[in-house]
Amino acid sequence: MLGRTPPLESASPSFRASTQPQSAWVEAADRLARQLGKSRSQLYAEAVREYLERHRDEDITRRLNEIYDAEPELAELDPVLDALQVELLRREEMVGEQG
Repeated sequence: MLGRTPPLESASPSFRASTQPQSAWVEAADRLARQLGKSRSQLYAEAVREYLERHRDEDITRRLNEIYDAEPELAELDPVLDALQVELLRREEMVGEQG
């Protein structure tokens, strides 16, 4: 029996409890992959990439917050740049309302 997983009926209760939620996740992943027209491997690869990107972004935000906490004046916008950004946002809102 080396290398084979025992059937759930013969597995211990703790083994069954730990594998049943995983089975539900795998089944849900398979359904989603089918809906998206992807393989399970593609779905997992994309999920890992998105997870890593999210954590990278969170790390960048954390580092910037540390810098700005140490030197708050770095977080201040140039008044001219601030006014230009406000004007640009106002124009984008007007275009969005018209379109």
